[in-house]
Amino acid sequence: MTGVSPTLRRLAVTLALLAALAAAPTPAAAHQGGKLYITVRTTKTRDVYVTLTGRPVDFAPAIGGLRGASPRLYTLRADDVTRYAARYLVLDSERGKLCKLAKRALHEAVIGKVVVKLRYLCPRGKLRLRSDLFFDDDPDLRVFVTLELGRRTPPKLLLLSRKDRSVSFEPPTSSLHVALEFLLLGVEHIYGGYDHVLFLVALLLAAPLYSRRDARAGPGFRGAFVYMLKIVT
Repeated sequence: MTGVSPTLRRLAVTLALLAALAAAPTPAAAHQGGKLYITVRTTKTRDVYVTLTGRPVDFAPAIGGLRGASPRLYTLRADDVTRYAARYLVLDSERGKLCKLAKRALHEAVIGKVVVKLRYLCPRGKLRLRSDLFFDDDPDLRVFVTLELGRRTPPKLLLLSRKDRSVSFEPPTSSLHVALEFLLLGVEHIYGGYDHVLFLVALLLAAPLYSRRDARAGPGFRGAFVYMLKIVT
């Protein structure tokens, strides 16, 4: 820039700096369009394991909003990071009963990635996962949810958005649990109304009379008992 006056030179440098600043992404813009990955793994027990994988900038509010902080700071404040993640993640049953958060841990914090692992103790039956993480700061956030519901069921990939933040799923159950459910359902069906009980009582009261009229049943208590067993069966 030989021959250019100092004033014009300073003006040119200032304009160049302003152009660079205008082109550089702001912290808010850098936060937009993020991706969060959630993996839900269930077993035949009541334990449900949830893994969250996101960018360090996503978890920055947990460490005082320090964007660009070193991964070591996330490790030092692991309790704050995991508490922040669990606060905006809701896991409950279809009846509205919340799962109990049994354990939370910071699995990994490196450049470009933070991984949080949570373990819940849930009631039996269908469950629902709702994630409110980062949607308020990033309306374009995409949340990829992978459901791993047992060895016999292939993994299922779902996408959550700001308008649709929840997903429902049902953990696998053991054969013994299914048999117990049917047994309890049968008992509940019988004792769920007085009409069932009165119907059985009426049948059983007729057993002694029937045993006296039917020669095949035999006389007395024995015949009535055999007939009662047939009715109950």
